[in-house]
Amino acid sequence: MQRRAAVLGAAVQLRGAYPAARATRELYALILRECTSNAVRHAGATELYADSEHRSQAWHLCITNNGAPPKAEITEGGGLSSLRRRIEKAGGTVTVHSLPVFVLGVTLPDKESIYDTCYDR
Repeated sequence: MQRRAAVLGAAVQLRGAYPAARATRELYALILRECTSNAVRHAGATELYADSEHRSQAWHLCITNNGAPPKAEITEGGGLSSLRRRIEKAGGTVTVHSLPVFVLGVTLPDKESIYDTCYDR
């Protein structure tokens, strides 16, 4: 992810814990790639900030950037809409806040944690 961001002229600051489950990590990578690309292209960002936290059998990811704030509500285009579909298919949710600054919030179920709770005997 860091190499891809550098090619775009940006850096990604990752903070917090990150999921062990491969499918969730791969989805995180897709989310970060799309957000970095959009932040550079639409906001002129040079840094992306991604905070990840595990709570209540779910992963919470919050992404912002240092680019110019949106002038209006963000309209989801192809990339963000496609990302939303993938996240929702995985049982997650997406929230997009445009004003006063861009914030993308993602919640994904922790499949390993759910499995452990349901089948731990």
